[in-house]
Amino acid sequence: NVGLDRRDEQWLARHCDRVIHCAAVVKFSSCGEASDVWKTNFGGTRQMLQLCRRIGVRDFHYVSTAYVCGRRQGVIRESELAMGQSFRNDYERSKYEAESLLRADGFLDPATIYRPAVIGGDSQTGYTNSYHGIYVYLRLLHSLLTNTAPDRQGRRFAPLRILLDGTERRNVVPLDWVCSVVCRLLDEPAARGLTFHLAPPTPLTTGEFFDAAYRYFNAYGYEFCGKNRKLTGKVTSYEEAFLAYRTPYEQYELTDPVFDRSNLNRLAADLVCPQIDAEVIRRYVRFAELAAWGKRPLDASLPSTAAPQQRAA
Repeated sequence: NVGLDRRDEQWLARHCDRVIHCAAVVKFSSCGEASDVWKTNFGGTRQMLQLCRRIGVRDFHYVSTAYVCGRRQGVIRESELAMGQSFRNDYERSKYEAESLLRADGFLDPATIYRPAVIGGDSQTGYTNSYHGIYVYLRLLHSLLTNTAPDRQGRRFAPLRILLDGTERRNVVPLDWVCSVVCRLLDEPAARGLTFHLAPPTPLTTGEFFDAAYRYFNAYGYEFCGKNRKLTGKVTSYEEAFLAYRTPYEQYELTDPVFDRSNLNRLAADLVCPQIDAEVIRRYVRFAELAAWGKRPLDASLPSTAAPQQRAA
């Protein structure tokens, strides 16, 4: 019963007319349907759907993920879901099944679906309480580069050959923008029943990411070796660590699709997605350092360009 007793449900039935469901577990290892990935992402959505039936709420807003597209490439339309795709992991599949469950339900009004790409921190403050996605690589580079002694010029030499070419696209969006868009669309009648890709108009490239990260630590020595190649010769300690640490995200490294934003552009074009540039990445790393990468939680009520009610949401 979602932790609610009958009195709670009676109160909700009197006072609530919509629900937004954004609880999720992000794990990329193969977990099986008894894992918390499935229990939360699919089972939790089913529980919320059953709650809505009991309290009579038909207006359901669901935060999914852009990666319900699985391994598909090219342009992914907001209107598309079941396209015969395969999936990289149980996270993608469980979110896909949850979307499918909502779309097939006969009680709800057509659900409003929000599909964010990879969510980074707040673009203005760097705030985050989750260290997935881009933070996996930032944390690894932080560990490697801060443990490298600087030379006389204060620069750190960290030789790292990367099996990419630097042009790979990364669909990363800042937390504050995602919140602003969802808050806008929650109150937009024309958005009801539609699906929205919360993806950047201009994705971050791997070249931009590594350049920004190395510059933050005043380091040098990385190079792109091209896709689908193996390292030859002596492998450095940096390369050994990088190859081992990146494994859960390796399947996302070579490709990232183009997410159609037609619905988003029609109803929220004025909410411009901040570019994840070197300055934003600097804020991300700085906040993560202050928060000890999640071990020292910091107050979320930091200055932001988002309106107060948007930050609260």
